[in-house]
Amino acid sequence: MLITLEEARHEPFRWDEVAELDLEELEIPELASLGSIACAGTVSAAQDGYLVRARLEYSQGLVCTRCLEASSSEECCDFELLVLVEEQAEEAPFDFELEAELAEQDLDTMTIVGETLDTLPLIREQIQLGVPMKPLCSSECRGLCPECGINLNQGDCKCVAPVDPRWSGLAALKAQLGSEDASES
Repeated sequence: MLITLEEARHEPFRWDEVAELDLEELEIPELASLGSIACAGTVSAAQDGYLVRARLEYSQGLVCTRCLEASSSEECCDFELLVLVEEQAEEAPFDFELEAELAEQDLDTMTIVGETLDTLPLIREQIQLGVPMKPLCSSECRGLCPECGINLNQGDCKCVAPVDPRWSGLAALKAQLGSEDASES
């Protein structure tokens, strides 16, 4: 949705929309599915620009990083962002070595050119921020067997875990102590 910021200059502008995002456009491999995104928010004039407050509600399917099964969840996200307006775009030098350090206040600030705010980039960014770095289907997920690949959440496998040779001395001591306990009985 495109919002003309002039509408928010004297009183808050309220908007509601339902957005659809393409999964390939988001480029998040853990995101298996994404439902319609219900957005509701306000844009109001602030001292330096415009304050955007919004709430997103959507369903998403994530691929578990342990067992590779998809799980879905309902998400709700509130965000606040200060939008600064520039008359024309600043020309940045084309330098790959250029590094800029972000200050904490830069994380909730967005600069746009002109008096029109497109809400789709805001929604896209919040969806991307809402995906965990290592999604899990549950905190008790046992994952896959490293030997045979069976999903350990669905049952145990028959694989024998390989013994690390660095533990062989401890295994011998344990066996010796076990045999002494058995002989004392």
